[in-house]
Amino acid sequence: MMTVRLMPLLLVGFAATWVVATPLHSSAISGRDFSDPQRTKMATEMTAPPVARAVFPWLCLERCGDNSSAIDYQLAQLRANKSVFTGAAWEDYNLGPNVTLVKNNLTQIASRMAELGFADRWAMVSSYPYPPQFLTWMRQVFADPVPFINACLDAIRSEMLTGFNIDWEPTSGGGAPDPTEEDAQAYAAFLDRFSRALHSAGPYQVSVAVATWSEIWNLTALAGTAVDYIATMSTYTGNLTTWEAQFGHARQAIPLSKLVIGLETVNTEVISTSSFLLIVSDHFG
Repeated sequence: MMTVRLMPLLLVGFAATWVVATPLHSSAISGRDFSDPQRTKMATEMTAPPVARAVFPWLCLERCGDNSSAIDYQLAQLRANKSVFTGAAWEDYNLGPNVTLVKNNLTQIASRMAELGFADRWAMVSSYPYPPQFLTWMRQVFADPVPFINACLDAIRSEMLTGFNIDWEPTSGGGAPDPTEEDAQAYAAFLDRFSRALHSAGPYQVSVAVATWSEIWNLTALAGTAVDYIATMSTYTGNLTTWEAQFGHARQAIPLSKLVIGLETVNTEVISTSSFLLIVSDHFG
């Protein structure tokens, strides 16, 4: 039987929170050793009973209208809740045309996250604001991924990142091509190559955001790649029945060692509603 605990936690300003479904291990993550003492210490603490999972919010920054005061407050919340949060992912880059990694003009928080002592520092590569030609840009990367991979490795080293969160959501309609199963397989193959390249270069990781509303995501194919974490966005819902169905669907396709559960959170300064983090216990079956 799988058991869960719901833990109330005030989350102000975070658009979403991700919860890793299995604990980090102090000796190896996805079969690889890490020498970072902070990562090892945090991973050891995460496996000590009672089990606490890796929990990290996504920071939307100026893309969600946050100003410098709001961003400072979010970072202060992360620091105040370090016993829960292992780090964060944040808006940072976009995929552009012709296999380019585009740096966005947003508040840069990578160095501040490192100064706060967070071992997990994930820069997002986004598809926002979802241009109709985005799938074409993805296909360009599939055909020639090396320039993109090299640009990401340069960014990881210069910004002291843990790795990248790939959140590519090609739109359909309005002249945009529809993703096909061939695209889904090519996306999985690219992510596998990207992940292996980062793993070979150091203790770097790749996570990918997925859902069920596009053909671009073949969860079975993605589960078979070297990607470290697969984060389902289909659990972004306030409806428990929908949440359970989407969680069950993700569990069937994605190994628990890779599964990350996306949760919507509420800005309690705007809406008077408590928000919850889901902490998954160590009993699965």
